[in-house]
Amino acid sequence: MVYKKKDKNIKDESVHQKFDKILKSFFSIKYIMKLFITNFLKEKWIKNLDLETLELLPNDFISKDLKNYYSDLIYKVNYKDETIYVVILIEFQSTINKFMPLRILNYIISFYLKFLKQNENAEKLPFIFPVMFYTGIQEWKYSNSFEHLVEAVDEFMFKYIPKFKYYELFLNKLDRNKIIKVKNLLNQVIAMDLSNSIDESVDSAEAVVKELIELTIEPQVKEQISETIALFLKYFSKNNLITDKSLNKILTANGGNGMLAEKMEKWLKEIEEKGIKEGIEKGIEKGIEQGIEQGIEQGKQEKAKTMVIRMLKANLQIKEIIEYSGLTEEEILKIKDEL
Repeated sequence: MVYKKKDKNIKDESVHQKFDKILKSFFSIKYIMKLFITNFLKEKWIKNLDLETLELLPNDFISKDLKNYYSDLIYKVNYKDETIYVVILIEFQSTINKFMPLRILNYIISFYLKFLKQNENAEKLPFIFPVMFYTGIQEWKYSNSFEHLVEAVDEFMFKYIPKFKYYELFLNKLDRNKIIKVKNLLNQVIAMDLSNSIDESVDSAEAVVKELIELTIEPQVKEQISETIALFLKYFSKNNLITDKSLNKILTANGGNGMLAEKMEKWLKEIEEKGIKEGIEKGIEKGIEQGIEQGIEQGKQEKAKTMVIRMLKANLQIKEIIEYSGLTEEEILKIKDEL
């Protein structure tokens, strides 16, 4: 996520990671991936992709030692009459990595090695289009070309350096005003993330809900998208980028009985119940503390009373008892009357 909203105080890296996990879940939906390829991958040959053949590959194509570094979103799609692999790599770390070309190249090589194990009769390797979708706030200043990482002191060395680069897309460099003009669900979600104020977040959230309601796709896919959108809105609400009141207003104004509204209503109810539970727990905890304090105080009083009774029975003067017990004359006389 692009954290450039100074008034939101979002600094925790775990928050950043949570957003990327939601984003990853969003991109695992074929409908959303189509929108991403069409609207954000600016390569001329993209128009030749048969997006109807788009297929999310299983995780067994991912090398175990690389799972912690890269998204496991790998899509296979046909290019005219050929099959190519579109690899979507989302950078989850908020820090810049100078050696990203090496990491991605290593990933691709691992992919090819596994591909050959599973396709022993293959004569050639499939084409892989590596994409890094960077979602951090820091400016990425390093090259996406591998050869820039290798130190070569003479010209004859250059031809032996692997010529490799990846496609880069920076969320923090996208123009929100241009993004919101394209009326589709993905663009409006990204515009919501690029919001610089509460008002912009609310406007984008409303646009997202409207786009979702107007979607005419398979009910199962729409429900899957609704679940992810609910997570986005929940995320924005939890991090003070939009209020629960604004969310309720948006959902009510746009047909509050839909799938999204049901999921949000369930979530808000969970938040409310959690708050009540925490309140009760705090109340009990406070009650226990008060009980202990009262018990200690009561114990002190009983001990003082016992001491006063003994001193009274020993016929000590009231002034002496006050001095030893710390009780007032009135309290001592009351104890005396009870004997």
